[in-house]
Amino acid sequence: EQCPEPRSEDLSKAVDEQSPIFIDHNCYFDCAPSTTNTPIIQRMKQAYSTLCTVRKASEMSSLNHKVLHDQLRTGEMVLIPSKYSMLIPTSQMFLCGVMDFARFAFADFRNLSNEDRHSIIRRNFQLIQSLDGSYRAHYHFPKDDTVMATYMTFVNGESLNYFFDNCPNEINKAFAIEQFRTNMKRTINMTKSQFLKVKPSVDEFIALFGLSIWNDYTSSLSPELAEIASKNRALIMEELHKLYKRKNVTNYAVRLGELLCLLTNEERVLDLTNEDIELYRTMNIFNEAYT
Repeated sequence: EQCPEPRSEDLSKAVDEQSPIFIDHNCYFDCAPSTTNTPIIQRMKQAYSTLCTVRKASEMSSLNHKVLHDQLRTGEMVLIPSKYSMLIPTSQMFLCGVMDFARFAFADFRNLSNEDRHSIIRRNFQLIQSLDGSYRAHYHFPKDDTVMATYMTFVNGESLNYFFDNCPNEINKAFAIEQFRTNMKRTINMTKSQFLKVKPSVDEFIALFGLSIWNDYTSSLSPELAEIASKNRALIMEELHKLYKRKNVTNYAVRLGELLCLLTNEERVLDLTNEDIELYRTMNIFNEAYT
């Protein structure tokens, strides 16, 4: 007797059982919408893991020859202290990668004009970057004062002196370190406490990543783009509902509330960070990113 074909929800449950606890360049996800009832989340997971691979390769290319080959030989990407000169180039690379991520994950994004695609991502890029950094810092450094500066580099109180060593601008280094340390402590308290409380799964983080792309909390999108963004946020939320139902999460309204509060918290952190950036610019820090 021939066995029946497995239902899409059965295949999805099998995927759920194999899901990792953290998503990065070590993950691989098949993109098979016909075998899942959450195709957008599945596409986003595949696109995000690919984005992580590109970010890793890009940043590792800046390592010196010996360190690069040591890491390639062991197959392990070692996190290292960040340098001021790394932030803008890696941020620009991440921006380009997010554009490609959105094109792969969302049909509506592919159908937008190039100008509108750029508008959506540019307006929300700082939020995307903040959420991504908080997620990765929560995983790699859950209980200390370390934040992720780029994909493979970090900053903490002890490394700030090294961070500013190759800053090309004339700055008051001691004052800059003092300001950074104070602001980092506030940001860490706001983000890590929330991530430790919520502990989003891979699927939940990816959903938040998608929601941040289509975010309109500043209400600055055109009416046409705002409608498309609202539609795609609704599609992501619908798939989260299906995901919780598939995992037999009964009271998932509470869980959804926690996730959305996590994203709202990142928005608040971003507002404070932008205030910090205005201060840094008066100190001749990061001005080259705005010229």
